[in-house]
Amino acid sequence: MTGVLGKALACTFPGASPSELQIQCLAGSWKKVQLAPHRPPLRETSPNQSKDPLKKRLSHIDPLQTGKIGGAFYALISLIIVPFVLLGSLAATAVPEGSDGMAFFGIGIGFALFLPVIYGVLGFILGLIASLIYNLLAKWIGGLEFELEDVR
Repeated sequence: MTGVLGKALACTFPGASPSELQIQCLAGSWKKVQLAPHRPPLRETSPNQSKDPLKKRLSHIDPLQTGKIGGAFYALISLIIVPFVLLGSLAATAVPEGSDGMAFFGIGIGFALFLPVIYGVLGFILGLIASLIYNLLAKWIGGLEFELEDVR
């Protein structure tokens, strides 16, 4: 069995054990090389990376995805507030004569309709900014560390 390694070497196994390799330079001379036993490659670890396989570090957060999740989350949370805004607007209609309670009711309805939109946009913007700040800090001082466990 013969193969070419790069441009300068040809290798062959004429009568050599599987742990030996004979290498022939293209010039024609032969050299026997003892092969090391096969070991799986070691995973490269950074100095900040934990040796514990269950301990992980969050090093990057996708800003756009965080913004989308933040926007959806805040829009849904605002739906909890909407009934209270509507009740307050309805209570404004019961003011004494002389003030315009129906105007407050109309403003309250409009605010209740736009509240989820306003919260959603602000949640998106704040989620985006927060993840950008987190990514910057994670580069400087490392990310959040957490441990994982198997659940049965």
